[in-house]
Amino acid sequence: MPVVFVHGVNTRKSSPSYEAGRLTIERFLQHSLAGVTLDGKTLPAGFTVHFPYWGDLATSFAWNMQALPGPDVDALGTGGVDGDTRELVALIRDALGPGARVDEPLVGLARYQFATAVDVLCDTVLQHPQGLPPAEVAEFVVAAQLYALQFAAQAGPPWMTTVQTDAQFIGQLTAAVTTATPGLNALGLLGSIGSALQAGVQRIKQAVGGAKTKLIDRAGDFASTRALAWGREPLNGVLGRFFGDVFIYLNSRGTAQAPGPIPRLILDEWDAARADAPHEPFIVVAHSLGGVISWDLMTHDRPGVDVDLFVSIGSQVSHFEEMKLFRNSDPAVPGNDLSRRAVKPAHIRRWINVFDEVDIFSYACARVFADVSDFRYDTHTYVIKAHGAYFTQARFYERLRARIDQL
Repeated sequence: MPVVFVHGVNTRKSSPSYEAGRLTIERFLQHSLAGVTLDGKTLPAGFTVHFPYWGDLATSFAWNMQALPGPDVDALGTGGVDGDTRELVALIRDALGPGARVDEPLVGLARYQFATAVDVLCDTVLQHPQGLPPAEVAEFVVAAQLYALQFAAQAGPPWMTTVQTDAQFIGQLTAAVTTATPGLNALGLLGSIGSALQAGVQRIKQAVGGAKTKLIDRAGDFASTRALAWGREPLNGVLGRFFGDVFIYLNSRGTAQAPGPIPRLILDEWDAARADAPHEPFIVVAHSLGGVISWDLMTHDRPGVDVDLFVSIGSQVSHFEEMKLFRNSDPAVPGNDLSRRAVKPAHIRRWINVFDEVDIFSYACARVFADVSDFRYDTHTYVIKAHGAYFTQARFYERLRARIDQL
């Protein structure tokens, strides 16, 4: 029974980053969870990761979300910073601090926090792959993140002392990652990935130079009130799809005897995964609304199927339980005694719930449910970016594996 990853809201195959992102998650899971043993069952190297894709069954918008107030946002004066770059601009400017040079922002960020600079580069190539095959993008992202993980407690690798420009940083990083990763150079990635990164950094450099005002609205995190205003359009888009997907799921989920289209698709994938590898542990990893849907299915549609480990990430399971929206929710709990917890069924043997306090779509679960391990994780980003940032960071998977081993 291999790993099944149930995606959340705002996931569409039409996005240019979908396939590279999916492959990145697959490779990270295979790297970090290989060898996990639960109840005497072990995940072997190269185990299969199943991805039931339900995005096309979710909400769609008749005018392609033209109701979003884009022109009003543009009128605020964004200095020519396009929507998908604003979050990175805010991250860099807040990290560099007032009065810092912004002509080589990546180098400045890398000297402040090397891993965060690698995060920015990985996000850049995922969002703008420049025509590269998704598999090559994913291979580089995973390799670069694992390389950066070596220097999590340091200022960076020794070659950082000789780097003066963003172009030099990209050249040194791609060379170091290729050298450190056997087989990566055979893909011929060094030149193609380098060109894609250089193009992405040029866009960021121009945008950073055009962003003149820095205001921090939360100590300890990279959060900019100006960037939040910039992010109105993308944030509204995420919120719109989130609520739309929720409504579609709740209105069409059906019953255990006649599941709706989204439950049916996911249940079929679960059944196929369990049939393909019956001697492996059955692990369900679910993001955002995918965690809500998975909980509904595990507790209502498949209450007799053993789930060795359920991992909900950036999800709203406890939030939906408080509203009693699950089909097996008990309205009598907690009643007048707020110390009472909702029951985790015994067939869900272990449950880890992950949240980032900056991620507005994530919720803790231990004060609502019994027998769940909450896991606080800091993506080192801010509200607009945090919800999806878990899955492109090697340090997230490293910590998740450590938590699983503690079980």
